[in-house]
Amino acid sequence: MKKFFKVSLIIFLSFVAAIFTTFAIIFLTPSKIELDAKKLINTSDFVNFYDEHNNLISVSSGTVFKEDLTPLSPLIKNAFVAVEDKNFYLHKGLDYKRILKAIYVNLKSFSFKQGASTISQQLIKNTHLTNEKTLKRKIQEIKLVKKLEQNYSKDEIITMYLDTIYFGENTFGIYNASKHYFDLSPNQLSVAQIATLAGLISAPSKLNPNANLDACLKKRNNVINKMYEQNYISFEEKNNALNEPLEVVNAETDHLSPYLNACINEIENIKGLSPYSLKNCKVYTYFDKKLQSELATYEATADYQAIVLNNDSCGVLAYYSTTGEIEREIASCVKPILIYAPCIEENYLTEYTKIKDEPTDFYGYKPKNYGDKYYGEVTIKTAISKSLNVPAVKVLDGFGLDKIKPYANKLNIPITNNGLSVALGNLGNGVKLKELASAYTTFANFGEYKNAHFIREIVDNKGITIYKNNEDFKKVYSPATCSVITDCLVDCCKNGTGKKASYLPFEVAVKTGTNGTEKGNLDCYSIGYTTKNTIGVWLGNKDNTLLDNSETGSNTPTYLLSRYFEFLYKDKYPPNFTYQDLTDVVIDKLSYELDGEILIADNNAPKEYTLNLKLKKDSLPSLQSTRFTNYDLDIKVNLNDNKVEFEFEVSNYINLEIYKIFNGLKSQIECDNLSAQDLLNDNGLYDYYAVITILGKEKIICEPQKITTINYEKENATGNPDGIPNDWWIN
Repeated sequence: MKKFFKVSLIIFLSFVAAIFTTFAIIFLTPSKIELDAKKLINTSDFVNFYDEHNNLISVSSGTVFKEDLTPLSPLIKNAFVAVEDKNFYLHKGLDYKRILKAIYVNLKSFSFKQGASTISQQLIKNTHLTNEKTLKRKIQEIKLVKKLEQNYSKDEIITMYLDTIYFGENTFGIYNASKHYFDLSPNQLSVAQIATLAGLISAPSKLNPNANLDACLKKRNNVINKMYEQNYISFEEKNNALNEPLEVVNAETDHLSPYLNACINEIENIKGLSPYSLKNCKVYTYFDKKLQSELATYEATADYQAIVLNNDSCGVLAYYSTTGEIEREIASCVKPILIYAPCIEENYLTEYTKIKDEPTDFYGYKPKNYGDKYYGEVTIKTAISKSLNVPAVKVLDGFGLDKIKPYANKLNIPITNNGLSVALGNLGNGVKLKELASAYTTFANFGEYKNAHFIREIVDNKGITIYKNNEDFKKVYSPATCSVITDCLVDCCKNGTGKKASYLPFEVAVKTGTNGTEKGNLDCYSIGYTTKNTIGVWLGNKDNTLLDNSETGSNTPTYLLSRYFEFLYKDKYPPNFTYQDLTDVVIDKLSYELDGEILIADNNAPKEYTLNLKLKKDSLPSLQSTRFTNYDLDIKVNLNDNKVEFEFEVSNYINLEIYKIFNGLKSQIECDNLSAQDLLNDNGLYDYYAVITILGKEKIICEPQKITTINYEKENATGNPDGIPNDWWIN
């Protein structure tokens, strides 16, 4: 109890000290910054976008365009007040109760969980200040808010706020946002649509209805409930709004806007930057105009995305999408990056490890291969090439999900699902095509990964660089592991699910993926890379409407993938792949084919009885076959009357001779590769021997091996009618 009071006292004193210090600094510190009335209403600030060669590609304006001058309805203003600043009409720019509460909560938790920014503060910050989090900027903000409240009415302040606030997708102001998302003027919006826009401004990229409908819907409903709790709408209006479907306008997409929208989304997620900090800035991208136009030529009957990355920089050269940067399940595209690569990295298996592909019940989970077709014993390389589901689940079950998750985090593809369906792409959360493609560049870059980026650099209107993409590569896999995976995916292109791209006159590593049900497919992927570039293609429907079952990752997406690679390299082919840190190993072919065992070949083994493999240096076999040096022969002997029968099985590379010695005389027994027989005519002891000749590079004649000794009597005194004594064999 004493400890509790002591901690409470410390928090209280810290709380009082923080309040006193904050207000002393605010009111005693001079500030030269002045309130600029033009900035409060002028949002016609331009952002210049430049391509990979620093040529101007677009000028993006945030100008507010009002279709009419009709004043905004009180309901619109109240919705934003409800969610952003419920005491807006009561305070004078600063909500002191809210500030005190935020300070207390933050001190208590030793963090900055709560903020206390009012609508007036947001207006000032967005129009007059940078996004830096410093005490100086906060003092400037508070002083300007005081001046704002002295010079403008509450209605004027919230109107200016709604005219300048950012709603995502390069859209500023309530008029533009209403038109952009719903093709309506603000006063035509329903309660649900107003709540959607009010909820959107807290995190425009994360709550974008075009990219994350579920998150947007959840936030919208939260705003609706707050509007009801604060008596801005009736109970009936609340229920009607909650039940209204969230539908936004799917405006026609020009070939450039998907790339620019992705640039804006990236800016929103750069620490220290915001769309408001880009006034008259120059944004330098990795954009390739011709390639972007090529991606936009495909007229899809469903939703469609395509992306092209430069492997060296992980810069996005082109990106086209009819859906925005949505997150989807990645199906079998997960297998190389998060199932097989970790296992190969930790020497749990090699690409030549054999595994049984057959219907399997994993504790009630029964995955099926595409078309319910199974291939029996296959190599890991074949399992990857043919995108077989059961082997992938078997590998995950044996290796363990906990060992895979650290690799997933490094590749920026976290896993929240704890079931074996992770092996088939059900990660518990969706993945953007950009994130998936950048994960595959890791293989092309021999294990080095970094996030894909649209933006190289941002320079402000004073010529000062305010952002530069200096992200370093980080090691995820060894070069050897990446070489193994690349070898498997090149085979996938030549012989597996990616063979629609096999006609290309240069090497491409390809992986396809299809997510769906028996009724139809939801997501179809093809991801491919060369030594220079990585391309990803997705086909599906944003609203989860099913595609036809004939549409799979190996179909249209792979056709498009090969088409884009063809366009990309029409003037010059990329170099073929090289393989690092792999060792050539000659193994025993029969041991591998018969038992799945990888043994170093006997030095005396003929070439036709060996296989040449490339293996990681740290996964080389330690045992060597002695098949062509020593040979153990197992012969069964049976005696019927006077007939001796020998049963055995010898390989084609073995020459077997059987002879007998009787009364000091040696005679040959005729035999084949499976059996031999001899007739006993006289009483006495018969000694049988086998001589094995191993037909290796050099013939090795082994020492004679005694098979058995037979004691034979035509007639004997024991009464055995066949004349054979009970102890006829003497070994």
